Amino acid sequence: MKNSTKLKPIKWGLIVVLIMLGSVFCISLFALVDSFLAGQSKLTAYGLIWLGFAVFNLVLWIIRKDPISLSFILINLTLAVSYLSDYKGIFIIVPLIITYLFYFYLIYVNYKIGSHYRKILELTAQPVKNTTDGFTPRPFPVGRISFSKEEIVRFAKFLKKKS
Repeated sequence: MKNSTKLKPIKWGLIVVLIMLGSVFCISLFALVDSFLAGQSKLTAYGLIWLGFAVFNLVLWIIRKDPISLSFILINLTLAVSYLSDYKGIFIIVPLIITYLFYFYLIYVNYKIGSHYRKILELTAQPVKNTTDGFTPRPFPVGRISFSKEEIVRFAKFLKKKS
């Protein structure tokens, strides 16, 4: 028996296709640079590509304020500095690994919080069959409450003090 939900399902197929298209684009871009450039100019081009990816993620972060975009900015800047300064080695790998660990932690937290919110929304979207004293088994009460404008203002001031 399938659970009835009013929320749109996650389109995993679309997500996988977008990841694959992005990967093909990046691999093609790096292969193109690799085939036409050589030596130091190739390393400089790689650094500029990573710098471009960092700027793209900066724009995403400005628009969405998503900490995952911030971690991508750090990863891309680390790689850009590595290629532009021709300084490769353990001193570039260690910050990159730390940034990747931060990224995977953010992905885990984002997924966990998102699934929690989704469960709450699914519970509140279920139909109400019966009520007892104005309450249902859902997380929110059903019914009307009466309040005055002054009570709401006092409540808002109370919340403002507590936050």
